[in-house]
Amino acid sequence: MKLLIAITNYGTKNDRYLRTILDRYLALPYTVKIVVYTNTPKNLGDQVSVVVADPPEPNPRSFPFLARHLFVESVDQYDFFIYSEDDIEITSDHITLFLDLVPRLPSHYVPGFLRYEIDAYGNISLPDIHGSFHWCPNSVERFGEYIFANFTNPNMGSYILTQSHLSIAIQSNNYCLLPKRSRYGIIESSVCDVFYDCNLKLMTCISHIDQFLIHHISNRFLGNLGIQKEQLQREIGALLDIEAGKLTDYRLFETETKLTQNIFDKSYYSKCNFNIVKAVGFNKYKNVLSVGCGSGETEAEILKYGHHVTAIPLDVVISVTAQAKGIKTLTPNFNLAFDELAEQKFDCIIFNNVLNYLPEPIKILTLFSSVLSQNGSIIANFLNTDCSHWLNKRYLPSVRNNPFSPMDESIKDRSFNGLGIHFTNKKNVKHWFDESGLKLHSMTYLTPRNFRKKVWLSMGLLAARFSPNFMIIAKKR
Repeated sequence: MKLLIAITNYGTKNDRYLRTILDRYLALPYTVKIVVYTNTPKNLGDQVSVVVADPPEPNPRSFPFLARHLFVESVDQYDFFIYSEDDIEITSDHITLFLDLVPRLPSHYVPGFLRYEIDAYGNISLPDIHGSFHWCPNSVERFGEYIFANFTNPNMGSYILTQSHLSIAIQSNNYCLLPKRSRYGIIESSVCDVFYDCNLKLMTCISHIDQFLIHHISNRFLGNLGIQKEQLQREIGALLDIEAGKLTDYRLFETETKLTQNIFDKSYYSKCNFNIVKAVGFNKYKNVLSVGCGSGETEAEILKYGHHVTAIPLDVVISVTAQAKGIKTLTPNFNLAFDELAEQKFDCIIFNNVLNYLPEPIKILTLFSSVLSQNGSIIANFLNTDCSHWLNKRYLPSVRNNPFSPMDESIKDRSFNGLGIHFTNKKNVKHWFDESGLKLHSMTYLTPRNFRKKVWLSMGLLAARFSPNFMIIAKKR
């Protein structure tokens, strides 16, 4: 077996990790060629080829794409290929398991791994599980004793491909040698695009998950990104229940937009929205319903105020994470969840960045207003697309991939069907509530403090144009 390994090593801060993973690779029982791409001359020993080069584009984050030239040129010369950042510890056991599983899977399936980090107390976290990324409930498949599922974040900082996999990627004509506009950042695209555009599907073995964890030895995301391993095990338990027929793979709505930036996808692992917590907590609401609940950070905080919280989760997998926080959950299906509510009434119904992802928000508002108590309130949070459009076109026209802009010039259909998301501003949202038989009680523009300082803004008449989000409180007419 002949193995070609390409490692990117930009700068010097990760050199100590590079030495560790090189020692691992040099001890492998294969015919191994290792090529390290760096921008600084280094002596890594006679067994390692060092290529000193500049990034293919002015942005240094494009540096990982250099390895693709090597793989394309060498596709017929090696049996399998590893691309890796300089702090990913892929072991002999990982490679052996990978090679054992490949013949059992469809030709376009690639066994995937999840990175883990470990703190000083031995606690393990998974940095790749965050934000809008999630397990796909309907992707669970069994191959012999191994059960697989797809996780929507393919960025492991590395990948392993057989010669056949690499050939499929190259023949797709999307295994690009230079970065291109995609749903991911430039450096992330060097891994993600292989499984997003190149006819390959990354599948993670959930039945033997401990064997499919690789150490991110720099631990650079500790405390900032990811979930704890205990939470991962709960979510995998739900996936295994789906495979066993104990759970149905319900999902509430499509959370991914059709825009080329995934920043506008609905988040599964949002931080607590304290604006909503304050709006709920300062009122004498007894029963609260949260529609479109993710990991439940906001709902768990509301519980601390003594409210009773029921949630309709985004899917059956993330539901177990909310349940672990003490939140009662319903079936992630609008019709089934509504039937489960029976004759219940709620003093407050929350839509935390949800209505803009629904094809028919008026229909859902009308449906759930029927379970709102007479003096109850609906609290809804939205992206302010007036702010987004204004910043993109006038205030920050020179900023590439401006994260405040949901506008994508490559998409001609600007309807919900074309974008996968509604434009939400005061006018549009007021129309939704009016048509649903609700009246606006208050509307608050939400501007982060640091952003307010950046644009020298005191909240006032310009709030609508400078606030990334706004919150509405509505009541029955």
